[in-house]
Amino acid sequence: MKKSEQLKRVQDYVNLLGKTYIILLDILPDEDRMRFIAALEKTSRALSAENNNFQETLGSLLEPMQTTLAVHFRKK
Repeated sequence: MKKSEQLKRVQDYVNLLGKTYIILLDILPDEDRMRFIAALEKTSRALSAENNNFQETLGSLLEPMQTTLAVHFRKK
């Protein structure tokens, strides 16, 4: 499998994971949701702060999802 195909599969998985988080977070009590959002934001900052290739690639895939989820649920 080509590297571009692998990356596409990972991106598809991350998108599916994001949609799953949205569904699951909708049923959490507000306090639990806010704790989870805070954890997403911290993880996103940690991933974006790393410089090696693995962290850079992982961060580039996960950071937008985490940011989107945090923004989505802060509005609720």
